[in-house]
Amino acid sequence: MPARATQAEPKPASPEPEEQRPANGTVTALQQTIGNRAVGSLLRRRVLARDLQSKGRKGQLISGEKGAVYEIIRSDFSKPLKEWKHTVRGSDGKTTTIWGEDKGYAFSSATQIIEGAIADKRAIKTTVDSLPEGHVNKLAGFHAWLDKVEPQMSSVQFAYLAAGIMVNSRHAPAARKEALRLISAELGDKEVAMRMIKKPVIVVVVPRDKQMTELTEFASLKTSDSGAGPGKTFDGREWAHVRGVGNVTVGSNVYAAVTEENLLGGDPDPKVFAEKKDSTGAVVTPAGTAQGGYTVGYSTTTHEFAHVLHRNGLSEDDKKVIAKAYATRRTATSGSVSKLTKKWVDGPRVSPTAPKNWKDAGWTDAKWLKHLKGLSDAQRKPFECYSAQNDAEYFAQLSNAYLGTNLGNDPTTGKPRNNGREWIKANEPKEIVALLDRLYKHRTVNDITKGGKLTKGGKCANPPKPVPPPPAAPPPGGP
Repeated sequence: MPARATQAEPKPASPEPEEQRPANGTVTALQQTIGNRAVGSLLRRRVLARDLQSKGRKGQLISGEKGAVYEIIRSDFSKPLKEWKHTVRGSDGKTTTIWGEDKGYAFSSATQIIEGAIADKRAIKTTVDSLPEGHVNKLAGFHAWLDKVEPQMSSVQFAYLAAGIMVNSRHAPAARKEALRLISAELGDKEVAMRMIKKPVIVVVVPRDKQMTELTEFASLKTSDSGAGPGKTFDGREWAHVRGVGNVTVGSNVYAAVTEENLLGGDPDPKVFAEKKDSTGAVVTPAGTAQGGYTVGYSTTTHEFAHVLHRNGLSEDDKKVIAKAYATRRTATSGSVSKLTKKWVDGPRVSPTAPKNWKDAGWTDAKWLKHLKGLSDAQRKPFECYSAQNDAEYFAQLSNAYLGTNLGNDPTTGKPRNNGREWIKANEPKEIVALLDRLYKHRTVNDITKGGKLTKGGKCANPPKPVPPPPAAPPPGGP
């Protein structure tokens, strides 16, 4: 992994790069000390009248009554009225007009708005949701400000702010709220969350109608030779056809990809598996088999984010706990035929029954297991459940199970996965349970029963497709 460039601490004088500065020297000096709400309030009172009569820049924030936040999308000066008119957009996407004489509004910044919510004990979730995504994303560079506000927030509040900073949903904005719901549940440890913000980690939502490698952040995977050939994963799949990835480093940034279809439910658009050609007509990506989405209740979002958390958020001691538990479980499920079928979080390490195509070729279950026992550890891995592949997949699948998002069957063995904290507590080392408790704070993102099944009508990651509406009634009088 390339060395990460050292990031300069932001200057307290600039809560946000695009903030408009008053001309008065005294006010400017006060504004440069922003960091508490009292100063922010004083500034707003002193410069309100002048600020709203000056030209606002596109992207500037304006705050109003009852926590409303608007982003300027256009400013025009009315010569007859001799004042500025600002066309603004709210968090609901609707536009309205604010005139320079309106005294209920003030130019503001994301930092001021969030600090105001903390001081007034308003819901941080509601505040973050009200802000334009780009303004929240930029807070990743405000290290001193983050260090200041973090102690003032609960772990749940800081987790939601951290998720808002990391998630970039510009390609699929409808999926943002669900992405924040899921990812904030994995950021319960403030120290881990802060480490990831400052890295910085950026989670990009890939739209269902685009290949992951069509996005700038993941374009390097098209030529990456880190797997089974250029542009391929370790198991030979085309990166262009993969729907999600945990760690892609570009400069000092670490990117993770999650998908619109897994957040909102349904399947990817079949065209993402189509053949791609360059401008000369040469094939740059071969066609792949069109695939549907994952099992309802299984979240690739929590899985991929667990990967990036493992790599970039955990301490070295935490990583050793995971590596040790993984090695111990491999040892405990190696050797005899009976040990090979012992349970992992994804079910048996290998299927106790021969696959249908092997049985069609005359293999019995006993012969199948004896054959697998005779293979080396490396030769047997293609037949093993996903969590047995390496310690990274082991941790990611344990994270899914803890959060209640490990529904469905393992793709290799075809056997049901295990789901829920109860299973982990009963089957995994106490050190692993303690680590997951510290990270995820007993939270789940799916509503599940004690046995790990979805509860009817409860919260669900990767929800089922909506039921199609009934056909319209035939017109009166028949055909």
